[in-house]
Amino acid sequence: MEPDRTLPPHVIAAYTLFAEADKTNMKRFTSDATGIANVIKNRTLNPDRFGADVYDVVSSPDQFTGYGGEEFMKAASGKMTEDEARYLKKAFQITSGVERGTIEDNTGGADHYYNDKIAKPVWGELDSPEKVKQWEMYYPETKRTSGHRYSKETLRKK
Repeated sequence: MEPDRTLPPHVIAAYTLFAEADKTNMKRFTSDATGIANVIKNRTLNPDRFGADVYDVVSSPDQFTGYGGEEFMKAASGKMTEDEARYLKKAFQITSGVERGTIEDNTGGADHYYNDKIAKPVWGELDSPEKVKQWEMYYPETKRTSGHRYSKETLRKK
């Protein structure tokens, strides 16, 4: 799905957080959504690798699986329960805080994450320099929540 560039980037990011984060309860949602928002921000800091802006980052194939999906479209349409509306409001608050720098990066600079209950990416196993050859990437874990694992892409130089 091509990003709707008529929407401000923080709106696209908030809808993505709503679609990706654990909505079991507000504490889990806040932790997950903050981590995901920071991964999005951290990826925008490396445009040659991940895309020039929020639109490119979240719409890259096989990256943010919630982007454009059922939960994303629910947020975009505004057709949701009162509880879901509270989660979306929180997603907008988190997106704004991360964007303005008032919410610190709780991921240790992560630029990758996944939900290990539904995905097992190959790179998730490459978590130390000993598991890759020189000049290859590895992904040390920087944070773990009940719903996601966060990692920072790192180049093995020696």
